[in-house]
Amino acid sequence: NDAAKFWDIRIGIHTGTVIAGVVGHKKLTYDIWGDTVNTASRMESSGEAGKVNISGTTHEFVKEYFTCEYRGRMPVKYKGDLDMYFVTGINPILSDESGAPNKKFFTKLQMIRILDVEDHVFTDYISNSSPDLFFHSHDYIRNVCLQTELLARAEKLEDDDYINVRLASIFLFYGYVYDYSHPFDVSLKRAEEILSYYGFSEENMHVVRNLVSNAFSSVQKTHAGAVLHDAVYDFMGRVDFSEMISKLYREEKAYKKVTDIEGWFENIKQSIVSNAFITDTGILLQSVKRDEQILALENLYREISSQS
Repeated sequence: NDAAKFWDIRIGIHTGTVIAGVVGHKKLTYDIWGDTVNTASRMESSGEAGKVNISGTTHEFVKEYFTCEYRGRMPVKYKGDLDMYFVTGINPILSDESGAPNKKFFTKLQMIRILDVEDHVFTDYISNSSPDLFFHSHDYIRNVCLQTELLARAEKLEDDDYINVRLASIFLFYGYVYDYSHPFDVSLKRAEEILSYYGFSEENMHVVRNLVSNAFSSVQKTHAGAVLHDAVYDFMGRVDFSEMISKLYREEKAYKKVTDIEGWFENIKQSIVSNAFITDTGILLQSVKRDEQILALENLYREISSQS
């Protein structure tokens, strides 16, 4: 048999914004343009066969993950002198004995993919959410995600737990856009589709499913579950609590979920009583105590009742 033959190719990479679009009328081609593309092309032409040549900008993004050999500042047509690096391998901390990526590498990759998933979900949420989602607005969803991240880091969750609870926070309220009566069923269905698309495992999905399903329980069996619970109920310890409850009332009334005003407010009161913060950080960050919020709730109930 003839020996295997390989192409000697040069690869050039630069990082930045691009313009994307379709070219042609009869034969359509998708293409990208811009200064980033032009610089990447210069990286390729200034490289060597069998090597990956990256710009200084790209190096700043990947230096934690890959070992690189600095080539110095090299002249580039129309660009002047640019910093260039040859990628030589994966960071030893992130690779096994054969040089292949290890579990730590893929964990770090998942950390980056969380941001892609978040952008995907938020963009869709903003585009499709009803104006009647006064409480479950994009701002509230984003706040829950930010609070989850803050609590997860403050509580020093392990990387795997951090990844899963961040994903759960992103998908938790997603279903409200599509089915107000069964939001969490839709949330989990969309999570399964999107997480698979972004390369997350069935194990990730299993944990996310459990976190979402138990997020509103006052009894949490895992540290990650306690973090998500406290992020969800964060508004109950804030100074804008009355405003948030007013929004929730308007929303549920718009969706015909309020049939008995007194009963509705009683359920909210019971939720405040039974869902105290669980994590040390959640307790520490509480701005207003629960008994004060109950008084505020009672005042809001009297105000709304007098208007009915």
